[in-house]
Amino acid sequence: MEGNTLISEFTNSVHSSATSELLVYVAERGILGDIFRLARKLSSKAHDRQEAPLSVDRIDRQGLKQP
Repeated sequence: MEGNTLISEFTNSVHSSATSELLVYVAERGILGDIFRLARKLSSKAHDRQEAPLSVDRIDRQGLKQP
């Protein structure tokens, strides 16, 4: 604790898997599995870069409301 400031660190881990239905859908459209996995990975990373700062802001605002 530094002065009256509390410092917290949050970590988050998410694991996701494609459903068998999604894999069939992708295969029926001729999309290669390796290409699909790479695109999904890049999309997830982009989402995380955009969403993480927003989550931190929400957590900060919620913490400031606490007595």
